[in-house]
Amino acid sequence: MKRPFDIEESLGYLLAKNHQRAFGLFRAELERYDLTPPQFAVLAFLWKADGLTQARLGQMLTMDRTTISGVLDRLERHGLVVRKEDPADRRAYRIYLTERGRALEEELGNVSRRVNALISSHLEAAERRELIRLLKKLLAPNER
Repeated sequence: MKRPFDIEESLGYLLAKNHQRAFGLFRAELERYDLTPPQFAVLAFLWKADGLTQARLGQMLTMDRTTISGVLDRLERHGLVVRKEDPADRRAYRIYLTERGRALEEELGNVSRRVNALISSHLEAAERRELIRLLKKLLAPNER
């Protein structure tokens, strides 16, 4: 006899519930900076490689053009990034951190580390490393 489907054993359900929890905890920590998790993610990618194109940031964050444009608009209004025409392609824009955006790297990095520690507080260090490895493995090759 076939076992009935158990939603609580579904990878999609478990990933979604964990995402909701992590997103909520991170959103609450970022409120005092007037930032959202997607805005933080843009900053974090720019801390690694400043001057990415708007299109590339959208790909890295799996955001469509309209969504990434809105996120960047808000970051520009906060004075954290600037858009500049790409000299190699006048139709494209490159996104650069402002001094204010760069200055937040250490503080927001610490916020992110605290939230990650809270999320994984029930895991041993080796389990946390293994979870990260497995989650990366689940990503499609073009999203890594």
